[in-house]
Amino acid sequence: MNVSLSKIGNTLALCCVVIAALAIFGFQVKSYVPTPGDAFVLLDHKTKTYIAPPCLEFGYSRSEYDKDMELDELKTARSLKYKSDDVCRNAGFFAPEGYSLTENLLKWAGLIPPKKFWWDSLSPEAKVSIKGVKAFLRSMEDADQPTPTEAAQ
Repeated sequence: MNVSLSKIGNTLALCCVVIAALAIFGFQVKSYVPTPGDAFVLLDHKTKTYIAPPCLEFGYSRSEYDKDMELDELKTARSLKYKSDDVCRNAGFFAPEGYSLTENLLKWAGLIPPKKFWWDSLSPEAKVSIKGVKAFLRSMEDADQPTPTEAAQ
């Protein structure tokens, strides 16, 4: 079989170009990660909405934050037919950007670490006890510490 080296080189070059184009295209196709049902949210019974706890730092001051909000799981909020808070939803707290197609491949290959989301910040022990988390939030409120939003003002 008499195949010239230039044909092999051209074929390899074409393969490299196709792989590079697919990788670049793959970075453009993003996925979004839905918030799991066991993620803790704050239920605002007055407005029938739910708020992601870290959203308090980005769109609410302590005076706007109703201390009577109840901490519960997202699946409870959904069963009550509560809506996500506009500020939190628009900031991407309930559907944060996940991996692109190329990043998924790199993660699968073990070349990049898994992403962390706000609902991952509670330890498994804390997730077992909603009462413990509520007590922690009350202790933070009682300490009357300014939120990052208030401190910046």
